[in-house]
Amino acid sequence: MLIHALSALLIGLVVLTGSAHAEPEVFSKAGYVADRAAAVEGEKLHVLYFTAVWCGPCQQMKKTTWVDESVVSWLDEFALVTPIDVDEQSDLSQEFGISAMPTIVVHRGEDEVGRIVGYRGPVEFKDFLERAESGEFLAQIHAEREAELWRQRVEEQLEAASDHFSKGDTASARDVYLEIFREADRKGLSVINPSRYPGIGGFMLKNVADRDEILRDELKTFRNKNLEHLKAGNVTWGRLCDWAFLNHAIGDEAGTIAWVERNIEEAANLPLVSPMRLIVEDALKEASRMDLFAKIIDPVLRAGQEANSHRLHVNSRSIQTLPEELIEASRENFIEEMSQYYAASLIKGERENASTIAEMVLGIHDTYEARKVLREAAAGVGAEPTENIE
Repeated sequence: MLIHALSALLIGLVVLTGSAHAEPEVFSKAGYVADRAAAVEGEKLHVLYFTAVWCGPCQQMKKTTWVDESVVSWLDEFALVTPIDVDEQSDLSQEFGISAMPTIVVHRGEDEVGRIVGYRGPVEFKDFLERAESGEFLAQIHAEREAELWRQRVEEQLEAASDHFSKGDTASARDVYLEIFREADRKGLSVINPSRYPGIGGFMLKNVADRDEILRDELKTFRNKNLEHLKAGNVTWGRLCDWAFLNHAIGDEAGTIAWVERNIEEAANLPLVSPMRLIVEDALKEASRMDLFAKIIDPVLRAGQEANSHRLHVNSRSIQTLPEELIEASRENFIEEMSQYYAASLIKGERENASTIAEMVLGIHDTYEARKVLREAAAGVGAEPTENIE
C-alpha cells in the first residue's frame, strides 16, 4: 500500500513539474529557420518571442497572454510563433537587436511589421497583433530604419571632416560639412542624434567654422532656417538639437541660453551623455552664467564622476608616455572643470558639498595652483571659499 502511495506521489510530482515547465501549445517546436519558411509558404505572420528562463515578465506572459483563448485562436489563423531563448540563441538575439525581454518581433516575409518590448496582457497583445497584421506600424518602422541609416552616414561624414581638418585641409572639411547640412535641409532631417553623443567629429565643426568664413555664413543660414521652424511650432528634439549645435558652431550662444532660461526644468533633465546637454553646459560656462549652470546640474555627482575618471587617467600607464605639456594640460583642465562644480555648489548655498568637491580636487592635485583656482572660482560667484582650501 505504501509503495503504491509513493508511486502515485512520484507520478504526481513528475506531472506537476512537467506542467510548471510546459510551453504554451501555440509555440512552435520546429525552430526559427523552419518556422520562417513555413510562415512564408503559408502566407502567415512570423511572430518571434524573445524570452529567458530568468525573465519574470516572460514567464508570466506564458501563463496568461500566450494561453488566452482569443489570442491563441487569432494566432492559429494568422501566424506562426517561434519562442527564442536569448541565452541559448544569442546569435538571433544580436541579429534582431534584442536588449530587453520579453521582446516580440512580427515579420511578414522579409519585412518587420511590428515590435513591442515588455509584458502585454491578452487584450493589449491581440490589439498589437491585429495592428501589425494590418500594416499600421510599417511606415513608422521604415522611417526609424531610414533615420538610423542617415545617422550612421552623418557620423561617418563628421569623422571624415574631422580627419580632413586634422591634416590641415580646411577646405575639404568645409565641403563635407556643407554636404551634410544641405542634404539635411533638403530632406528635413536632423544632423545630430539627440540621444547619442556624436564624438569629436561633430564638435570639430566649430574649429573649422572659426577658420572658414564661407562655412560660417552658410551655417548661419541653416541655423536661421531651423529657428524659423521652431518659432512656427515645428519642434522636434532633433531640430532643437541641430539649432543649438549650430549656435555653438558659429559662436552665437545667446539663443541657447535664452532657451535654458525658459525651460530650466527640461534643461536640468537632459541626459548626461547627450549632445544637447554638452552644448547647453558649454554655452552657460562660456557666458559665465554659473547661476543657470548651478540650476541644471548636481555638482557633487558630476564632480565625483569627473574625479573618478581623472584618477583612473592619472594612474594609468599610458599617461607616463605623454609629453609633460600634455600631462600638465590634462591637470589644468581637470582643476578648471572641478572649480566650476565647486562654484555651482557655493551658488546653491551648499558649502558642505563645496568642501567635499575641494577635497576631491586636493586629494589628487594638492598644489598651490589648484587652491588658487578654487579660490578664484568662489570669488567669481561672490562667495567665500571653503576653509579647506585656505
